[in-house]
Amino acid sequence: MLIKLYILLVTLNLLLIQSTAVAQSCQSQRVKLQMLGTGGPELLNERASTGYLIWLDDKARIIVDAGPGSLQRFKQSGARYEDIRAIFFTHFHVDHSADLAAYVKGGFFSERNVNLPLYGPSGDTFILSADDFVKKLFSATEGVYPYLNPTIDPQASSEYKL
Repeated sequence: MLIKLYILLVTLNLLLIQSTAVAQSCQSQRVKLQMLGTGGPELLNERASTGYLIWLDDKARIIVDAGPGSLQRFKQSGARYEDIRAIFFTHFHVDHSADLAAYVKGGFFSERNVNLPLYGPSGDTFILSADDFVKKLFSATEGVYPYLNPTIDPQASSEYKL
């Protein structure tokens, strides 16, 4: 019985050493996830709605979801909009996407001068696709914020495009 316990402890020790080596080789310390908001659409909830930042080498690189209040938390995080390389959306419920227009407009007051890819679901009968969502927000003729249309119109002048 003592020999079995000894073999088990040695095996566990070797696994721990090996997993530590694997973790070091993948350089996990370079990547960090910051929660900007974890709340939902409930009224009187003090948390910002869903939003995350993925940091790489101490620079915010990816925004995942942009729920209400996440832009304020983005500002508080010390992240720079110029460093963001993409925005991803899991889906387009209001508690995951309502701050997108504010991010886009705020970008004009930053030093951003490169395009900003935006990725999201392909959509179905219940949820809009990423293309349709952006068009409904920024279309020059039918958008909620037509003055932001230059960010999606390839012919229009804009510091950066989505």
